[in-house]
Amino acid sequence: NIVYVMTCPCGQYEFTDSTSATLVDALRHHRLACNQMIHSYLTGSALYHQMMTTSEQYQHYIMREMRLYEHSAHCPVALQLFLDRNPNYWCFIPMLEDETRKEDDLYARIIGATRSEIILMLAVDTEHQRKIIDLLCHVP
Repeated sequence: NIVYVMTCPCGQYEFTDSTSATLVDALRHHRLACNQMIHSYLTGSALYHQMMTTSEQYQHYIMREMRLYEHSAHCPVALQLFLDRNPNYWCFIPMLEDETRKEDDLYARIIGATRSEIILMLAVDTEHQRKIIDLLCHVP
């Protein structure tokens, strides 16, 4: 067995664990679990849970009870690192009204300058795709 200690990038929280697998496998598991918790926190757990299988929901419930993941999902330093590596999640971060107007104006200028329209067409072939479309239509 390998005993290891992980420290949050903010330096305020440590987690000690052990594994009979390799350290790489253990860290990969923790990184995936932490990313899932942050994803759930940013997008809303109701949406996230609808996309999970029953076993994934159970595993997610267990992880939510672990302080390591609870801390990471709310830690400003961990969230910033997550957003730096996953910029597509920035849309879930609230903005000031002034910042929103600036982004909307920039978007309008880009569309106007290129005279293009954005059309989103989603094929509805599978239950999974229908679920995704439903979730996208109901993002808060």
